[in-house]
Amino acid sequence: MDNIEGSEWMVVIAMLIHLLMAPGTKVEESFNVQASHDLIYHNYNITAYDHNDFPGVVPRTFAGPIYLALFGLPMRLVFYLANTPKFWMLFIVRFVLGMTNVIAFLNFARAVRKHFGAETALFLRCVISASYFIWDNDQWNSRGKILR
Repeated sequence: MDNIEGSEWMVVIAMLIHLLMAPGTKVEESFNVQASHDLIYHNYNITAYDHNDFPGVVPRTFAGPIYLALFGLPMRLVFYLANTPKFWMLFIVRFVLGMTNVIAFLNFARAVRKHFGAETALFLRCVISASYFIWDNDQWNSRGKILR
């Protein structure tokens, strides 16, 4: 975390607040969450995957969950040993997705700082951190898909 500078922390904190305040999913997000669950908990047992019952959603939602499952699989063992309910895996998956988007945004903000100055980059981070619609949008942050 040494690479995160001053005002960049407010972007991380905003993501964490939204993650904790809204852990559930909307209908559009449930496909990603279910695909992540299948990859983490069913592994190679493809017959147990949800897409066997609902085949239409998988082709457009499976790439992101593969990435998320890479981080969720090690936590599955920890959760199993600690007898932790599956619900908490949702937080892990959403945290990984949220941090992926935060890191991408912070790289963008650093490019803005390089080309337009520190004040402009600070303003951008403040606006994004305070914008509820950015954090709740189903294509951003921990509530949806990885940035396109």
